[in-house]
Amino acid sequence: MRGACERPRDAKERMQADLNSDVALSAANALLSHLRKNPGAANQPASQLATTFGLEESFVAQVLQGIHSHRRPEAKQAGVRPSPLRNVGAAIKNLWFKATNRPILFVIVTFILGFAGSLLTIYLAVRASRASGQPELPYDAVMGLVLYVVGIMSLTAFLHMAAYFRHRSSRNALYGGLFLFCVLLVGLAFMMFTKRARVGTDSAADAHINVVILYLFGAMGMLMLALMYAGVGSLAAVLGGWTRIKMLERAEETMSRQDLLERYFELQSRLQKSVYPRASEAGPAFFASPTISWYRNHPLIPNLVVGFLLQIIALVGFQALGIAPGQAATDQVSIWLFIPIFAAIATFLFHILQGYLAKNVFATVIGSACLTGGALLARTLPILDPTSVGSSRAHFIFSEALDGILMMGISCAGYLGAFVQNRAAKEANLQRNDQATLLAEMVRIQWKLSNEAATICVMVVDAAKSSEMKADADPLAVEYTFREYQEWIEAISVERNGRVHSTAGDGAVVAFETCDSALSAARRIQTDVFQFNKDVNRLAQPFRLRIGLHSGEVVGDINQVQFTEVIDIAAHIESACPVGGITVTDEVLNRLPEEQFIDLKALVDGHEVFLVANPTEYQ
Repeated sequence: MRGACERPRDAKERMQADLNSDVALSAANALLSHLRKNPGAANQPASQLATTFGLEESFVAQVLQGIHSHRRPEAKQAGVRPSPLRNVGAAIKNLWFKATNRPILFVIVTFILGFAGSLLTIYLAVRASRASGQPELPYDAVMGLVLYVVGIMSLTAFLHMAAYFRHRSSRNALYGGLFLFCVLLVGLAFMMFTKRARVGTDSAADAHINVVILYLFGAMGMLMLALMYAGVGSLAAVLGGWTRIKMLERAEETMSRQDLLERYFELQSRLQKSVYPRASEAGPAFFASPTISWYRNHPLIPNLVVGFLLQIIALVGFQALGIAPGQAATDQVSIWLFIPIFAAIATFLFHILQGYLAKNVFATVIGSACLTGGALLARTLPILDPTSVGSSRAHFIFSEALDGILMMGISCAGYLGAFVQNRAAKEANLQRNDQATLLAEMVRIQWKLSNEAATICVMVVDAAKSSEMKADADPLAVEYTFREYQEWIEAISVERNGRVHSTAGDGAVVAFETCDSALSAARRIQTDVFQFNKDVNRLAQPFRLRIGLHSGEVVGDINQVQFTEVIDIAAHIESACPVGGITVTDEVLNRLPEEQFIDLKALVDGHEVFLVANPTEYQ
């Protein structure tokens, strides 16, 4: 009795288990389809996929583990074996991407390895030389060590530039330059104070001053070296970003109209789902601030003034060096030298800044020329005569021109950096569904879709009762006759600069630039159809044609447009045409004032319909 009482409950549990199994199987199939269509989804957390598809997290984790344990197969051509060289290249590329996924860590590690390898090599060479009884390294060994160290550091710098190029971020280059500066400062401090401890001949006060001054000069040199490194790294990052932008633009240029439409409606959907930004989050853009906007609109005078003032500061420093007391005042001379060094660094930075703020390349070149012109204007003052430093005027002009060209290149690099940063900011705003950026992108796509908008006249030709013509006819005769019929219409249309949109079946759709050429082609077709039926038609019944014309605007190339209202209306006008005639809309009538038309007193798609009074050329 007890077992009999439990049977209904067992059956219910089994039914529920079967139902749960069906639901789980359906969810698993949905997960399978998702992973097949989106391979990158296999890298998502198991918890996220489990929540999305309603599966247990342990089950999803097991599926992902099984996927990651096997390499995803690549498409292979039949009978083609993968090249060993290609496999090596793919392995090197994969290793490079893994090593540079964290660029700052990569830079620090390679810096340390490069310095450590160089120091270790120098230490081993010195130790081997002393073990052989030579207190100093021979000249050949010294030059070999120098070339080795330069090669190692050059290779390290090249790898850093490649990493910056890949990640397209100047911030990484600045961090790398900062790390290099810190390492060089530590090394310089170690060398300077070690040397001071060994010398110990000067008085304590003089020795302290000399060491500090020399250390400051060394630090200034290290700073310039780090700035040079950061500048080259930033340029590599900017070039990487510019290359990426050009690749995206090239890919966008090859997008079809359908792809652009899909992109447009995707942005429209994201715009509808986006949330308006709070008022506290809104703020003026950097380039839209009043000061920056004024400078971008009036760059000439500020650049001339800045170039003039910086050169004056440098000249004052050089002049102070020349008039300083001649006695042993090394500390005074050294301190004055900081002024022209500071001016040189500031000039370099201002050239980059003015390029960054410029509106276009032309403004960048003019702004850089104004900075250089201001400096030349300052050098014409009697504070310092350029010829008094032992150089001829020709050499002075050549050096200044070369310096101006170099600074123009630096300014152009700054402009390129601003261009790349603006595009990166735009992409980031698109990822955040920023409404202003989404709207701007939608407008740009609309412009791209409508940049080929033109008014055309569409001719639609149709054979009346074509199904009766084909009935009980020889299939070969049908195939031959209709192919000749389509080629005949196409030849007449192309003769009058028509572009055939389609010639399938028993009709044709042709676009003309003017209504005159379209009507001329229509009349020639209705005139020659009798001769075509006599000489070419292999069917028992003749071709009896109806032709409709409509004029309107088409956005884009008609051969790439899947649907346009102009073709649709022309087809409807053709349906209202009597056999052997040509019908047009009021749009065509207005463009043919010298032609004679008969008002059919009909309205099709909101357009009045007229019949051409003379449908053939013989009437």
